[in-house]
Amino acid sequence: MRILKFTLAAVFALLMTSCLTNAILSTVVVDKKTAEVRAYGDRFIVNVKCAVTVKVTVDAKSKDWIHVSDTKFNPGLGNGYNLEVITDASTYNYKTSGVITIAIDEESYADVKVERDGRNDNEIRDIEGHTYGVTKIQSLRWMTENLRCLTYDTESELYGKKVTLTENGIGFTGRACVDPSRLSDLGSMDGYKNDMGYLYNWIGAMGLTADEAMSMKDEGEYDGKKRQGICPNGFRLPTYSELSSLASFAEGQAGAGKGGKFLKTSVGWDSSKGNGTDGCGFHAYPCGVYKIGAYISKPGFRTSFWASTSKKTVSDPGTYKYCMGLPSVGGKDDVVVETGHYEDEGMSVRCVKK
Repeated sequence: MRILKFTLAAVFALLMTSCLTNAILSTVVVDKKTAEVRAYGDRFIVNVKCAVTVKVTVDAKSKDWIHVSDTKFNPGLGNGYNLEVITDASTYNYKTSGVITIAIDEESYADVKVERDGRNDNEIRDIEGHTYGVTKIQSLRWMTENLRCLTYDTESELYGKKVTLTENGIGFTGRACVDPSRLSDLGSMDGYKNDMGYLYNWIGAMGLTADEAMSMKDEGEYDGKKRQGICPNGFRLPTYSELSSLASFAEGQAGAGKGGKFLKTSVGWDSSKGNGTDGCGFHAYPCGVYKIGAYISKPGFRTSFWASTSKKTVSDPGTYKYCMGLPSVGGKDDVVVETGHYEDEGMSVRCVKK
């Protein structure tokens, strides 16, 4: 474990019984007579000298990367007791912050803010440790691979929950996904099964509770709202307008009716569909479209990506979920289609930076 960078914020304004007087935490030292914090390169030490029991907690969303040597201790007298605080290296491509609280009782406590720098802008790692490339297309930074994560990240709306990975499509309602590399004869995709990611139903991709999913179905639109869902911290699901803009950009670059070829990978597509040029590094693999127990379109022939946008229609109120597909069913092989599907169908998730 190591710290990439940390900052101890000046927020230590407190009265800690008769043992501690009002003290302001600086970046190095706090009141040498009673408590001090010192940095040692990749970690820092809290030394408390007063003979009281001190309780240390880490805020819930930071427990995966901030670690303390003890959660409760009695410093004693003399030189006191040293508490060591260490963080893991950043797994995200943006700055992360967390808070540890040092407390004697409910009224006598101090908050210490810890920060670390992110990774570079060309890579992102999800909460399970999978790493994905990132590329800039127009004004947005897109992941260059399909998501393959089951756990909602610490800043997601559904943190603490998981998506269910089903092997055979049974139970594909609720929050569920499938691994297409385990379900069928992959044909031309066999050599690229590790690049396929998972196919999520819309509720799983969005990270919706049962009540939220029912409310959207009964009451109507979820129109253009930005939502992190199953995406890693710092990223979110694209809206319909963002996918539409991507499709228009691809058409502008490749020519009318050729946008799909510009976005498709140069490998993996069935010979009847043809590979693409991968002109902007989007790497659209043909991972198929799934429904409960069967493929609507098999791997090698088609791929689709969920948007966070839902819209009511006359025929299917509240069940029309937008997506981007390559190519359209029964259409030309290089056309990008903007369409909608039911929430219990499985499609790929490609995230954009917040």
